[in-house]
This record gives sequence, structure tokens and C-alpha cells, in this order.
Amino acid sequence: MKDSRIRVRTSKYHKRLYNDFKKQNIGDAHVVFFISACVGYSMRQRKPLGKDGEDRFYEYTISPRERAIYQSIFLNEKSFDLQVIQEDESMIRLMEEYANGGLHHIIDNIPLCFETSDDGECVLKESEGSNLSSRLLSLIIQAIE
Repeated sequence: MKDSRIRVRTSKYHKRLYNDFKKQNIGDAHVVFFISACVGYSMRQRKPLGKDGEDRFYEYTISPRERAIYQSIFLNEKSFDLQVIQEDESMIRLMEEYANGGLHHIIDNIPLCFETSDDGECVLKESEGSNLSSRLLSLIIQAIE
């Protein structure tokens, strides 16, 4: 029997970065995804995953507050057509693009914290882990101003 739960995807090049964020107590994958999607939306940066997408977590781990924000963004993108509110998979796919664009924005705007590993993945520099929270917060504040 096919699993009908929706898997949320992120870039395969960000797999270790999601784990690095968790180790720095930023949050689980759905929290990092939420932060990234909000930054992406705020900065109007969408980036399709294309072939680089891979399953990261189940959408049922998304909190009710996160889901409400995603639904608001989705409705705004769909000209407030209330019939789309039931299109969970379409909403998640749009949020994947915003999260991918947002995470790229974070990486590009806090370059001291990140580096590319030998296998091409973006990772947190070990020496910068303790600075990540404050730099991320500064970037989020800039994004919403």
C-alpha cells in the first residue's frame, strides 16, 4: 500500500546543513524549513529544487502555527482563491521553493558561517557554530524590515 503522507523535500546539498542547524539548537528540520521559507517569501526568493530535491521530513510534523503561515502565503500566491486551501501537496511544493530560496539567501548573507564540503554539500563551519543563532536572528530582522 502506498504511503499517502506528504514528504517535504529539501536540496540534497543541504542535508548536512539541516543537521548542523539542529546541533546548534536552531530546531528540527521542520523549524529550519519554516525559517527558510519565511526568509524566502519575505525576500521574494523562490528556487525550485529540480533534480536536487530529496525527502527530508513528513509534512505532519509541521506545527499548526507553521501550517497557518504556509496557508496564508499559499492563499496570497493564489489570489486568495479559498478553494486552494485543501491543496496540501501544492502548498508544500511552493513552500519547498521558498525554503530553498530562503536557505540560499541565508547562506549568501551569512557567508562566514558556511563552507562547501569536499562532496559539494553546504555545511556549517565548526568555528562559527556559536555565532549562528545571533547572525541568523540579525538576518531575519533585516528580512522583515
